[in-house]
Amino acid sequence: MWPRPRRTDESAVIDLVMRMSRFTNADLNYMDNLKFWGSSDKDVEVKARDQDPNVFVKLVRFNRKYDELSDEAKKFVDNVFKVAIEHNRSFYYEGYYKPELLAEAKRSVDSFHYLERGVQQELEEYFPDIRANAPMP
Repeated sequence: MWPRPRRTDESAVIDLVMRMSRFTNADLNYMDNLKFWGSSDKDVEVKARDQDPNVFVKLVRFNRKYDELSDEAKKFVDNVFKVAIEHNRSFYYEGYYKPELLAEAKRSVDSFHYLERGVQQELEEYFPDIRANAPMP
């Protein structure tokens, strides 16, 4: 699954997370459920290694890049992931995107353009697909 170029619709924040991490909606639900039942970040990694090797590989690759980011870039990524997980959870349980979450999702994605240029470049270096166009069908 390849994310569409710079979406601005209701899936924009999840699309951005997919570009950075390659996590799917199902992967986000899996990790969210583990956290709901009290798993720490390390526990999620261990359980993913044992239960879902694909998620584990994505998690390890993402964490390697994440650990090298500056504090400002980490703050942006943390916020986008938090909003994406809330957004995904809402759609999973309710079957639609709540209006207040749509506004929050748009704000999160748009905040990329208001980051300092150095932070934008750092994120683009570590996650080049942030700006990539989808391949032709």
